[in-house]
Amino acid sequence: MLKLILYLILFIPAFSNAANCDHLTVSSNPEYPPYLWHTNTQPILLEGFLVSFMQRLSAISGLDIEVVYTGPWVRTQSQAYDGKLDLIAAFHTESRAQWLDYLQPELIQTQSAVWVNKQNPFVFNQLQDLKQRTGLSVTGNSLGQEFDSYAKQNLTIVEVSSVEQGLRMLEEQRADYLVYELEPGKAYTTKLNTLDVIPLPVAISSELLFLALSTQSKCNTEAIKEKLSRALETAQQENWNEEFIEQAQQLWQQRQENR
Repeated sequence: MLKLILYLILFIPAFSNAANCDHLTVSSNPEYPPYLWHTNTQPILLEGFLVSFMQRLSAISGLDIEVVYTGPWVRTQSQAYDGKLDLIAAFHTESRAQWLDYLQPELIQTQSAVWVNKQNPFVFNQLQDLKQRTGLSVTGNSLGQEFDSYAKQNLTIVEVSSVEQGLRMLEEQRADYLVYELEPGKAYTTKLNTLDVIPLPVAISSELLFLALSTQSKCNTEAIKEKLSRALETAQQENWNEEFIEQAQQLWQQRQENR
């Protein structure tokens, strides 16, 4: 009898979770064009690479996956931490690995840059070159474990609420640099027409962006993770990225021209 009770306690909830997982939600940083951005409509919607990618991933995996807007990036991560959001696209860090199961293979590889006002450029070849300067970063944003750890111990970095705020502060020469991803940074400098803000030629980091499943999600089962990983392998083999990134770049450009 005791063995039966233990079995019911340990295994029935797992089966119940798997049975109840008929819908997954996914989101990421909504200030990340061309990979992802939010509209200025009501209701707020998401557009970009991740939307197209997840729609095809949903069809390939046989899982019902919905891309949802959950607010700023900090709030999105909090939603995933609590299991209210099933999946996010994020860089790998040690702290996030405590509450996320990263899926293989990766979604994309991205480069991050040191953005400066071209009136005040400086030579950047290594992280030590940022010492004795005042930098900016977007709240909740990560450039990977190596940079995050170094910055925490050695750099003076002020957090801003959005990349738009950071770029405008840099244009006004209120900081020495901004650390942000290369392609999203280019997209926002075009949107804001911040012509004096440019990326330095040497990348600050090159990181893999992963799809990750919240450890608190009811959909976090081996069966679900296996389906997602198989679909991600198909995406890599068929090179979905080239098609969807090009589409997203064109869509972002259209949105700016129609503003």
